[in-house]
Amino acid sequence: MEETSSKQIWPFGCKGEGEDVLTTEGKTSPTISQLLERAEVDAGEYSFGGQTTLLPAIPGLFIEGIGSIPVPLTAERKDKLLAISEQVTSSSWKLRTSQVTMKNPKWVAGMRKLGDKVGDRLGFKRIKLQCELKELLVFGPGEKTDRHQENNEDGVVATIAVQLPSEHSGGELVVYRGRELQFRHDFGTAKNAAAFLPHYAVYFADAPHAREEVTSGYQLILKYSLTLPSEIKHLKEAKGDKPLSEELAEVLKQIEPEDECFALLLEGQYKEEDVRTQGTDALSKMDKTRYRALLEANSLIPEDKVLVFHIAQLCHAVQQYDGTLGAHKNPKWKAKYAFWQDYDRKDFVVWYSVDGKKYGDAVRTMYVNDIDGPARKKQVLQRSRQHS
Repeated sequence: MEETSSKQIWPFGCKGEGEDVLTTEGKTSPTISQLLERAEVDAGEYSFGGQTTLLPAIPGLFIEGIGSIPVPLTAERKDKLLAISEQVTSSSWKLRTSQVTMKNPKWVAGMRKLGDKVGDRLGFKRIKLQCELKELLVFGPGEKTDRHQENNEDGVVATIAVQLPSEHSGGELVVYRGRELQFRHDFGTAKNAAAFLPHYAVYFADAPHAREEVTSGYQLILKYSLTLPSEIKHLKEAKGDKPLSEELAEVLKQIEPEDECFALLLEGQYKEEDVRTQGTDALSKMDKTRYRALLEANSLIPEDKVLVFHIAQLCHAVQQYDGTLGAHKNPKWKAKYAFWQDYDRKDFVVWYSVDGKKYGDAVRTMYVNDIDGPARKKQVLQRSRQHS
């Protein structure tokens, strides 16, 4: 009898008793495991956004000296709005908060809820951040900003940029982390939804960011700040610890060349079709949170220590037979009464890129070096966690 179903996957390629507990060698893997156990609670996302149902499509924008401003901006209202705004560059303008009122009560309540939700996702689960409107910005054709960091205001931990329904193209916000990691926010232009629904983007106050050129139309952006409560503004780290990605980076720096790879066992169960079409985008919430923490940490370490990520399906096939004397001649034989004994075991690994490209199989060992070259380290994400 050969058992090769998904329920019989045993990823470690070793034998043991039912009550045996597998442990890893060295200190690096256990330390990473302990840090990743915290991922869902306080990893904190670095930048995120999109469309939100918390905010109404009609914000009730009211400008002192003009009155109600419908969105998207009409040509007439746009001219009146720019006439009373402070010009920042040749193609951007801003209004003070004293000139701006949001009269739709659903908008006010929605921003309060969005501020709480954003605070949780940033990692401030035990601290209620204060969400405050800072200014209204208008970006016109030709406006773009190079990579920069904003001045750090006292107590401000993050920025929420909320784009009101706007007819425009271009103007993507790009937030940077480490050497190469980028978070891109198109405010609904990719799905042609920018003119109909509000969209938002969040980034930490000290995050380097840039805005790509607005190629047509006008973007109407409300800029909110998320601030620590006044009684704890003096604390540099309100979450109480160094960011998880930075702690992980310190551990990843300690990995030695002889540590060819290590594996992160995933919580979810995944179909090959989903992995091949979506790659790491197919990961469930917990697995994606842990992967993101590792990815961010990887962007913070020196280039000679950088890890290469892969997805791997680790499989273990067991062939068994019923050792009961005369079992093969018994016409009333039933599997549940069999005395199963192993006579053959086979291990194999199927490798995929993080984009879902299938590389092929490796027999008997997960420690292979022929995918990206023998000099490159690998971190393996196991595609399924189901033990026999």
